[in-house]
Amino acid sequence: MADKLIGFVITIEISLVQPLNFLSIDSREAANDPEFIKYIRDADALFIARGAQNTYEDYWEGTAVEDTIDFLINQRKVPVAGTSTGMAILVDYYYLPSHQGLQSSEILNDPFHHKTKDIYRSDFIKVPFLKNFIIDTHLARINRNYPESRYGRILGLMARLVHDTNRFSVFAIGLEEGTFVAIGEKGIAKVFGNGEAKGQDAYFLQINGVQPEQI
Repeated sequence: MADKLIGFVITIEISLVQPLNFLSIDSREAANDPEFIKYIRDADALFIARGAQNTYEDYWEGTAVEDTIDFLINQRKVPVAGTSTGMAILVDYYYLPSHQGLQSSEILNDPFHHKTKDIYRSDFIKVPFLKNFIIDTHLARINRNYPESRYGRILGLMARLVHDTNRFSVFAIGLEEGTFVAIGEKGIAKVFGNGEAKGQDAYFLQINGVQPEQI
């Protein structure tokens, strides 16, 4: 199976009890391939790796892969997880930029910055406990390619969602890179860290019931 469709843009990792399978699904054709769908449908756990920003939506939305992931979550109720972009698509709202992503200062200084066109809401992947949520990851990362942290960005994204939807039931989870959040079958979240002193925090945010004062 591994040599049938190989791609480097998106990798979906499907963990079976016996054995472990790694699938690359990097086109809409691959996302409707019956052989791939059987591997996913029979999985006892599913892990979605990080991807190239908005390519998950481009390749998977409206395909058999999307339907099968929803089947795993809502019918078979097996563990489904992801990292980075693979995590971001598991919620109701998601930010998947087509190019360089928003900096915190850009959305806080201009909540209608042109990069905010990549804020989406759809019925992509349906996780009941994550309805009306948005997730942002790598909050503390600062390096040559990422000059700012993302702590401000997640607040700006929430403010835009309240403005755009005119709803106050907007929630967010922000994760630093050493953090794993697991949500059980009753909707209770547990936070796990990597054992280091820094970089293993998770933030759970909700709107306080009023429109943003300025946007």
